[in-house]
Amino acid sequence: MPRQLDEAWLMQQAATDVDRQAVRIILDRRDRAITEHIFYDDEGMLSLRLGSDLITMRECAAPASIEVYHEIFREDNHFLHREFLSPELEYVLDIGANEGYFALRVARANPSARILCVEPNPYAFQVLKMNAGSNGLANVILVNAAASADGRDLEMEFVRQIHSIGGARLRDVERPWLPEKVIEKRTVASIPITRLVEEYAFPRIDLLKIDVEGMEDEIVKSIAPLAPVTERIVVERHSRVLRDRVNGTLTGMGFDLVYEEDPGFEQYYGDMYFVRRKT
Repeated sequence: MPRQLDEAWLMQQAATDVDRQAVRIILDRRDRAITEHIFYDDEGMLSLRLGSDLITMRECAAPASIEVYHEIFREDNHFLHREFLSPELEYVLDIGANEGYFALRVARANPSARILCVEPNPYAFQVLKMNAGSNGLANVILVNAAASADGRDLEMEFVRQIHSIGGARLRDVERPWLPEKVIEKRTVASIPITRLVEEYAFPRIDLLKIDVEGMEDEIVKSIAPLAPVTERIVVERHSRVLRDRVNGTLTGMGFDLVYEEDPGFEQYYGDMYFVRRKT
């Protein structure tokens, strides 16, 4: 079932009457997309000010984008544990950065933090660059690639109208509403997280966020060399099997699961929050 959005809150976030009108149009299009199974094809970009941020969205994807914005800024997705929006973060890795809302929220709380954003979806990455640039995120590093254990090329699937569900196997999750005609298959380059940390000279990782639509098991296993210098990890899991694998792997590396979103699996995805065990 599609999530309910706090429309009154979204209207309050809009800075001007023009921004409120844009939010209203996006929400109306979202309602139509859900009820009539519409996939819009508008190629343009729109910008609106929400709170203190200037947010850019692809027109055809705006109904899905505003949902992700709502998840991050209203529902605190990836920030449901108090330690994960600490004002003392200096080195942050955002694996699966999408359009940049997570990075934007971290940057607002930690203006001097270096944030490394990795995003393979070319449609999302274009918007990510715009959102980083228009909001003056000078310490954000943007990498248009996937993360993997070995740096191999990956066959991935993307939906231009829904940037947040790109991944290796979109059909691993039951999505009967998603027609084959809107799924695009592309080969993308990948890079191991260990190589990224070395290349960009991160001495440690204060916060690692992993949202990789089904590849979380591979990515979590690959960070073993970084475990001693990683403080916090939030992983969005996408199945019960992946939940158990991620928990087992990170517990074995010396992390404690300190909070779990939706442990009853009322929805297929949810955040798992890990903190490095004190010795």
